Amino acid sequence: MDVDHYSILGLPSGEEGAEITEKEISRAYKAKALELHPDKRPHDPNAHSNFQKLKSSYDILKDEKARKLFDHLLKVKQEQLRRQSERDAKRKKMAADLEIERAALLQKLERRKERIARNLKENARTGAMQASKVEANSFNSKTDRYRVRNIYKHCSIYKCTKFAKAREEKENCKES
Repeated sequence: MDVDHYSILGLPSGEEGAEITEKEISRAYKAKALELHPDKRPHDPNAHSNFQKLKSSYDILKDEKARKLFDHLLKVKQEQLRRQSERDAKRKKMAADLEIERAALLQKLERRKERIARNLKENARTGAMQASKVEANSFNSKTDRYRVRNIYKHCSIYKCTKFAKAREEKENCKES
């Protein structure tokens, strides 16, 4: 139902329209009928259909039962529009809240990326410093290398002899 019979007659709609008397409806109809009558508008191809709409709107508003049904229908439509606007407002608020949350998360991620990049740079810098220290402390002479090799051999021999002793003990246990 897209037709507002009150507005066709040039009257206020909604709750104001429900308060209008039959006398005011008749007066509005007569004024509009003079304006829209096909005899007054011979060059308008829609004059007859516009006048028929005016007449049917007047008939509906003149009939008490039909007018009450129409008023009830207008109230229901207004209530639906009000609810829809409330839902739209809630949706807009939720969308705005989600956008704020999204922006906050993006900032948090950006800060995290920056922190990781700083840590990587710091780790690379400390690694380079340690590498330069190792190079500085590297064995400068043949004697240093000889000492390290002997220490390593001694440890290896020690491990081997320890392993050999453990194997002998195991074999002795099996024989007994």
